[in-house]
Amino acid sequence: MIINWFPGHMTSSLRMLEKQISQVDVIIYVLDARCMKSCLNPEFQKFTQRKPVIFFHSKTDLAPGTGHRNDIVAEIKKLFPVPKKMVRAMVIGVPNSGKSTLINKLANKKKTLTGDKPGITRTKQWVTADDHLWLMDTPGILWPKLENQQIARNLAYIGTIKDDILDIVELSKQLLADLTILGHPAISFEDFGRKRGYLLKGGILDEERCAKAILLDFRHGKMGKYNLDELIDNTE
Repeated sequence: MIINWFPGHMTSSLRMLEKQISQVDVIIYVLDARCMKSCLNPEFQKFTQRKPVIFFHSKTDLAPGTGHRNDIVAEIKKLFPVPKKMVRAMVIGVPNSGKSTLINKLANKKKTLTGDKPGITRTKQWVTADDHLWLMDTPGILWPKLENQQIARNLAYIGTIKDDILDIVELSKQLLADLTILGHPAISFEDFGRKRGYLLKGGILDEERCAKAILLDFRHGKMGKYNLDELIDNTE
C-alpha cells in the first residue's frame, strides 16, 4: 500500500500561510511527541526561515520518557523581553497534531474546533489568548508527495491521514509488525481480533472492526508508548 494524501485544500492553505506570514511575529510549530521527525513538513521551511520558531511537543502523555512541553508564554517572553503591545503567533503543524488543543489551553476556553480526525480546521482562526497574545490557528497541512513510506505510515498510525482513504486492515497489520520491532510483544492480527470476539457468522474474523480497534488502542496509548521515528532510522 502506497500512502499519499494531499487534498486540494492543502494547496490553498499553503498559499494562505505564505500570505499571512508577514502579519505574525513568531511561529509555534506543533509536533506530535510520538513521531516528531515524521511531523516535520518540508513545505513549512519557506515560512520557518522567515520568523522565529517555537517547537511545541504535543501528546507527550502518549510518548515514551517524561516528554517535554514548552511553556509557550515563557518562550515568547524570551523572544520579546521588551513588552510588546501585541504578539501575533501563527500555530502550524500537520493534521491532527494538536494545534487547536494547544490554542484552547492557552486561551483557557474552547474557542476552536478540535477532534480526533484530521482536517477539522479548514481556515485560519484568530484567537485572543490574553491582552498581549493573539494566536492564529491554521489548517493541518501535509506535503505533496510522501516519498518516505515509513514516515507516511507513522503519520497514518497517529491519525494524521484520514482512515477513510486507507486500507486500514493492511495498515493495522503493519502497525502490529512495527510495534514488535519497537519492543511490543508479538501478536497476530487474527489473534487480536479473536480475543476481542470480533467475529462474523461462521466464526469469520471481522477484519474491519479488528483493524479499527488496533488503531484506536494505539492512538489512545493502550498498546504502550513508542517513538515511531526509530522505525525511520531502521529504514535509512
